[in-house]
Amino acid sequence: MKQKKEVLQLIQKRIQEFNFRDVISGKTRASGGKTMFVCPFHKEREPSFVVYPDGSWHCFGCRKHGNDIIDFLKHKMGISRSKALIQFIKTISRDIKHELKKRTEKNIS
Repeated sequence: MKQKKEVLQLIQKRIQEFNFRDVISGKTRASGGKTMFVCPFHKEREPSFVVYPDGSWHCFGCRKHGNDIIDFLKHKMGISRSKALIQFIKTISRDIKHELKKRTEKNIS
């Protein structure tokens, strides 16, 4: 049971700390703690897609918005939030396994 809780905590941490630069390429601009990107949902030349320090995001061009990377994947892939969460977990599963292994080895020592 303890390991399940640890896994959930690691997933939540990865969601909160996710860097949108890993999934959005192109022109960026940082200002006051937030980062602006060229929106991946519509064509534009100047950044209008804003990612705030808390991980929430909003595009002032197409008006799409969300609270985290899971909402972003939901919109980008055209799938439900639960399927987006599953996709995210599949992507980070190797890192989570590695982190749990390190914690276990640390506790044994």
